[in-house]
Amino acid sequence: MAPKVRGFTLVEVLVAIVLLALLTGMAWRGIDGLLRAREAGEASVARSSRLQTVVAQWERDLGELQDSQIVPALDFDGRALRFTRRAADGLQVVVWWVEDGRLWRWASAPASAQPALIAAYRRSQQTSTLAPQALAALSGVSGWQLAYFRLNAWTNAMSSADLDATTVKPPEGSASVPASGASSPGNDARASLPSGIRLRLEFGEGSGFGGPLLHQTLIPGGT
Repeated sequence: MAPKVRGFTLVEVLVAIVLLALLTGMAWRGIDGLLRAREAGEASVARSSRLQTVVAQWERDLGELQDSQIVPALDFDGRALRFTRRAADGLQVVVWWVEDGRLWRWASAPASAQPALIAAYRRSQQTSTLAPQALAALSGVSGWQLAYFRLNAWTNAMSSADLDATTVKPPEGSASVPASGASSPGNDARASLPSGIRLRLEFGEGSGFGGPLLHQTLIPGGT
């Protein structure tokens, strides 16, 4: 007599299906967690890389700061930092400012003559018109603060004695912009530049940054 073959009961099949569903759900949650962690890690790396790029550009700009003896070399009006820097074909006016949750950077075309440099500087004072040509360097920025290091002390950039902050010399014919390192006789305005600038960036909620950025930059030739 052949042995009786016993199959699975309905209850056993249902239990197996439930267990399989539970295992599948746990496996999916594990995979989803790994994918989310990977995405978060990639986003963090991208943010850090972007921030490093912005800081490097900030360093390059200020490292090339040049006093033209024509327009203010460095000026912070509480909203925007503008200065002149060396470029391959003359001098550039560079502006950094925070607006609409972003850190912006604008740079003029290189100027090799006084009228062009003065025109670029005057244009730089109208930050509301610069956005179409400006670079949104960093997002998620809620505010910023600047301080100058002068005479062995940090002071708020607004309370420091900026370099001819309200004076722009009128053009004199089509004279060339002074070359790097050149100075006008009897003009020691360059000495009033600070020897360092401290940047503090505040980040808003959801920016992905855990706290403010504090960065200090040396200004060659400052006091």
